[in-house]
Amino acid sequence: MKDEPVLALSNVGKSYPRTRKEARSRLGGAIRGAILGARNRLQLDDAAQWAVRDISFRVARGQSLGVIGRNGAGKTTLLRMIAGQLRPDAGEIIISGETGALIALTAGLKMSATGRENIFLKSALMGRSEDFTRRVCDEIIAFSELDDAIDRPVETYSSGMVLRLAFSTIIASEPDLLVVDEALAVGDFTFKQKCLARIREMKDQVALVLVSHSMGDVTRFCDRVILMDKGRIAFEGDPPEAIKLYQEAAQPDPVKRAESAAIIPEVVERPDAFELLECRWTNAVGDALSQDRPAAPDEGLAFECRFILHRKPRRLVIGVPVYSHAGELLCGFSTDDEKDLDAIPLGQPVTVRFGCDYIFLNPGRYRAALGVVDELEHLYMKELPDLLIAPTGKLTWGHFHIPGSWEVDAGGER
Repeated sequence: MKDEPVLALSNVGKSYPRTRKEARSRLGGAIRGAILGARNRLQLDDAAQWAVRDISFRVARGQSLGVIGRNGAGKTTLLRMIAGQLRPDAGEIIISGETGALIALTAGLKMSATGRENIFLKSALMGRSEDFTRRVCDEIIAFSELDDAIDRPVETYSSGMVLRLAFSTIIASEPDLLVVDEALAVGDFTFKQKCLARIREMKDQVALVLVSHSMGDVTRFCDRVILMDKGRIAFEGDPPEAIKLYQEAAQPDPVKRAESAAIIPEVVERPDAFELLECRWTNAVGDALSQDRPAAPDEGLAFECRFILHRKPRRLVIGVPVYSHAGELLCGFSTDDEKDLDAIPLGQPVTVRFGCDYIFLNPGRYRAALGVVDELEHLYMKELPDLLIAPTGKLTWGHFHIPGSWEVDAGGER
């Protein structure tokens, strides 16, 4: 039955020893269990170092499950348990059928053997007969595009060539469960597209579990996504909602901001000449933005600063450079073309506002600074509160996007 699970996990957990003493104790328990012929189940308390804990889900044939989360969330540990490379310390994993795991590219490969020899070795580890492997060997070699390299030792292969060999061998006969980690990020673009096309062909016939940091791949391939955080499932549901939560969680912790390098090498404050009273980010209609109220691209963006000028300027310029969170200068805006700033009255509060109807920055956290220059003399220079752009759930690249619309011509005359 298509609805019957190929993969079922129930309260699965994996714990790693915190000390050498604990590691020796676990090893001793495993040896005793092996000698006595009993299955050793660790007794672990809440203080144990859990990499993965209380994971439960099911995947049926024709279903695709995405697994996303920040580095260290437990994704790879989870997949290695599913693939049989690690044994869970808690819970149960049930797999109905053959598993094809594209996780560690060199797993099951003998590096001193040739690619052809490794096709037979890896197939045998997957439970395939030698006769079957002999029948599909030419098909595997053709898909891998390794040609004459197939009879060279694998230790001479590049990481992309190892991916070709491993992927081609695994999908030679459609496994019941296909487990794919970030391995597809290795290798050239053309072969990656070939792999993705093959996975797309197999989707309806296999149960697919995909771990990826590419939200585009997750959106295209997965009908359900789990978001992992600190070894547990933080969310399970539709891809757009999971991706939105992931993007929000992936924003750097503002508390750690002080630990990062300052984008302003030296703060400048000249209250005798320029006295800043207030500054803030808002949307186009003046609603204040904050960590709890990030900017939405369709709401526009504005920056306001309120100040008192205490001396007549020669040529006053107010500028706001915008940086990535790592400190890379991305863009900015200034009053350089606004000549009427020279007529600002002295000794009384003045508000200057910059506004735009649409935000070209992609979702993320951005840093910025306020700089005030009178000809060549700096009157003020200080970092501003972070600018947070809300996730939209759409596929983005880099820091900027280009607004526009697509047109589809179904073959009519231009």
